[in-house]
Amino acid sequence: MSKKRTVTVNILAFLIFGLGLLSPLTPSTGMPGIGSLIIYVGLPLILLLNAWRGYSHQMAKYVVVLQGLCILAVTGWLLLLQAGIFSNAG
Repeated sequence: MSKKRTVTVNILAFLIFGLGLLSPLTPSTGMPGIGSLIIYVGLPLILLLNAWRGYSHQMAKYVVVLQGLCILAVTGWLLLLQAGIFSNAG
């Protein structure tokens, strides 16, 4: 994969995740369905995996792994927030 295409795929992954944060993954719309999770979380992770394979520099690969971990962390936090884990039930 060319360097331009790899960078484009990397940017596209975050644009797709960002679109998911606008509505389908946020607490205001309730728990996201499996389709929303696949489109707005799974697809960016797959794109980042392809970008990781396309980069030749080791530091770029570390950054892509960090980006994937950030997507997983934000998604996990949103899912726990929607499940009511952080609510004050005392």
